[in-house]
Amino acid sequence: MHRSRLIQITALILSLSAISVTAGDWTNKIPDSARIALEKPEQFELLSLDPNRYPNHRPKEEFHGWRILGSMTVKDAESQNELVTALKKCVEENKGMAKSCFNPRHGIRVTRDGKTNDLAICFECARVLAFERGKDEKPDLFFVTGSAQPLFNRTLMKRNIPLAGR
Repeated sequence: MHRSRLIQITALILSLSAISVTAGDWTNKIPDSARIALEKPEQFELLSLDPNRYPNHRPKEEFHGWRILGSMTVKDAESQNELVTALKKCVEENKGMAKSCFNPRHGIRVTRDGKTNDLAICFECARVLAFERGKDEKPDLFFVTGSAQPLFNRTLMKRNIPLAGR
């Protein structure tokens, strides 16, 4: 990740810290590009992330600056649907509340029609950063609850993928 991109993301997170979003024209939702890709992905990958940042050491395998502890391709439609349904549910449950941190431990990478969308998910802080590959814009932000975290953890642990802090 380029240093300027990291600064942009950090500025975005800091500017939104400890805010309860109540603006009349803002709705908490998965960005359209990511939502479309999640509904019928050509490729679906679930990742376990190290939430810590290492400013003087760039990890070999990274996901928007966070070290990848492990990942798995989710091939069967039923498992994909279960994960996406749980994610959508926890988005609906959140009414714009989040903590003032961002320590993502999970990630999703979906590809559809040649477009790749990445979601860095922090259930602890109730925030998700959505990146659309190829766009040089700051990531979109939406909020979640922690209700999907047990399913994400179980899915990763079934494949013996390590989880942060365990």
